Amino acid sequence: MYHNEESPVISAFYSNNGEDYLASSVETKDSAGALIAEELKLLKPSQETFARAKKHLTKDKLNQLSSNEPWIRKIAVGKLYEAVIYECLKELTARNPQYSLIAKGTDAPNCPEIEAHPCPDGIFYDAKTGDIVVRGKGQDIAEFDFLLFSEQGELVFIEAKNTTIKLNELPQTVAYKKQLLSYLFGRKPQFILVSPLKIRNDPWVMRTLNMADSYFTCTQWFEEINCLLNQAPQTEHYYPSNYTASLVQASKLKTRELNYLEAHNACLKAIMNSLQEDTEIIWPSEAWLVKRVIVGQLSKVSVEKLLQEKAILVDEKRLSLRVFNKVFGRIILSLSLPELRPALYLKVKSERTYLKLGPINSSSFEFERSIFSRRTAFFNWLESTDREICPVLLNKFFPKFINEKTSGLRRKSGEVERIRKLPWYYMLSKSVEEEESQQRKG
Repeated sequence: MYHNEESPVISAFYSNNGEDYLASSVETKDSAGALIAEELKLLKPSQETFARAKKHLTKDKLNQLSSNEPWIRKIAVGKLYEAVIYECLKELTARNPQYSLIAKGTDAPNCPEIEAHPCPDGIFYDAKTGDIVVRGKGQDIAEFDFLLFSEQGELVFIEAKNTTIKLNELPQTVAYKKQLLSYLFGRKPQFILVSPLKIRNDPWVMRTLNMADSYFTCTQWFEEINCLLNQAPQTEHYYPSNYTASLVQASKLKTRELNYLEAHNACLKAIMNSLQEDTEIIWPSEAWLVKRVIVGQLSKVSVEKLLQEKAILVDEKRLSLRVFNKVFGRIILSLSLPELRPALYLKVKSERTYLKLGPINSSSFEFERSIFSRRTAFFNWLESTDREICPVLLNKFFPKFINEKTSGLRRKSGEVERIRKLPWYYMLSKSVEEEESQQRKG
């Protein structure tokens, strides 16, 4: 059971007119973040808690818990760990009514897929998983594992980390989320990192925890995850909670208006001015918000020049102009912020799919992942891009942004295996083989 009405805690958090954005955060040992972090250390979930947690996983994730592929199972276990922490937080808010927790998972309302036009900005739920996301122009720019509020107006966000993978990205990710929440709610958020791993002394974790109002909790009980998985009741056996958690739907939150497209276009203008005038980029004040700038579509001449001068690879298969024209329709150029890392998006002719390619060195790009049309907002944004990038701008772009820091393959496990099963990949492979055969004969 839970309450989803506008609780006294949430009422204390913002003014009735939604304009109270300037309240200061609490910075004491008795802050909500410090107290919740201590409580989390003492939690020992029961099998009933564990069973309720599994209800928040999709059918695919439940099946993946018993996968023979270690990387698939690890991802599923991470989602399970997140769900267990969520159920623990529900129990915590039931015992401590001064806190309210934002609902997620199966506690989130059923919501349809959000269309790209008009593209909403703000806090929403992922339609498939019920995860809490912040969207800019309809695409996810941040995901929050857990959000809590105190009746004193404190805001706490919690991240669950069940692996040491990408710990180097943690300081930047947390700093961005802190700034984003501060902008949306007008006060400094507190942060808790929760993990079953003893990672407190990791350099990247230490750098993260050195930020103001940041705390760490190690839940060592989850180290026995394999035992828990074997002993836990089957998902069909559900244990209803015997408590009332203080849950609030994300739609109840009042935040400052977020105009992502305006910030994006300001960054694009700064980049184009820099390229045209051969000067350093003068970033606008709202640049911190933007995750990726869609620079434009390569002109036909630019595509020819790119394929001649750089190795454009899909699963180590280099694309010639003939092969490209047979399989792909166009190329979109983008730049991720704040890394300033270029990326190419190649449109597959026969399917509503884009392939993202990243630089592995100064002269090569390699496939990293697929962008399918079900990612409606971002896919449609790519589709609607019509600004042409001429060869002159392209000549200036790559030397400016490709370097040792921005190069290197960044591909998740399984991405290549997935595309090898698709019809267009067969056409690509066959076209490359035919071309190589002709070259050998010639």
